[in-house]
Amino acid sequence: LIGRALRRLSEDARAVCVASKTLKRTRDGALADLERSLGHLGLSSVDIYQLNDVDEEGWEQVMAGSGALAGLQEAQEQGIVRFIGISSHSADILRRAVTSGQFDTIEVAYNPFDRRGEAVIRLAHRKHIGVIGMKPFGGFGMLGSLKVSEWGRALNVGALLRYALSNRCLSVTIPGMRFVREVEENVGLAAAYEPMTSRQKASLRKQSETFLAVA
Repeated sequence: LIGRALRRLSEDARAVCVASKTLKRTRDGALADLERSLGHLGLSSVDIYQLNDVDEEGWEQVMAGSGALAGLQEAQEQGIVRFIGISSHSADILRRAVTSGQFDTIEVAYNPFDRRGEAVIRLAHRKHIGVIGMKPFGGFGMLGSLKVSEWGRALNVGALLRYALSNRCLSVTIPGMRFVREVEENVGLAAAYEPMTSRQKASLRKQSETFLAVA
C-alpha cells in the first residue's frame, strides 16, 4: 500500500522520510528483510532501517559479528540504507545503543503514562541522534480504556498528541492509525498544534498517574 502511494507521487512531492524495520537478528536475515522491503516499496534505498523491538537477548544477537547490525552497516556503506535505527521497550538497551555510537536513530515509547524513556531521550538528543517517539496514546489499548471512562475528557487524543509534540527532544512522533478517520484526526491536531506549557504537561502527567492508580 505504501509502495503504491509512493509511486503515485511526483519527484518533487516525494520528499518524505521512508522507514522500514526488521525483527531478524542475523546479518543474512536482516539483509533479506531489507531486500523484501525495498521490493514492496518500489525503492532502491530507504532513509531509515530499524532493528525492531530489541530485547536483552536480541541485543547480544544484533551486536555480534554476524549480527543484524553488521548487515545494515554493509547496506549503509553501499548507499542502500541512509540511517540505521533501533527500537526497544527497554530504556537500558536504548541507552546502550546511544552510547555505542553505532546508531543514527532510536525509537522509544513516550507518553505521560510511561516515562521510563525520558532520560535516554535527552541523552540521544544531546548526542544528535534522531528520536522517534512511539505510543503517544499509551499503547496496548490504553486509548480505548480512556474513551469509556470519565478520564477520557482530560486524557484525550488531542491532549496526548500535544503532550508528545511538546517534547523538543523528539525528532518525530508516530501515533498508530488503523482507519482513514484517525489519519485525518491526527493530521488536523498536528496542524493546529500549540506547545503545552510546563504547567499543562505537569497536570497531564498527574492525571495520568491517578488514572493508572485507579484503573
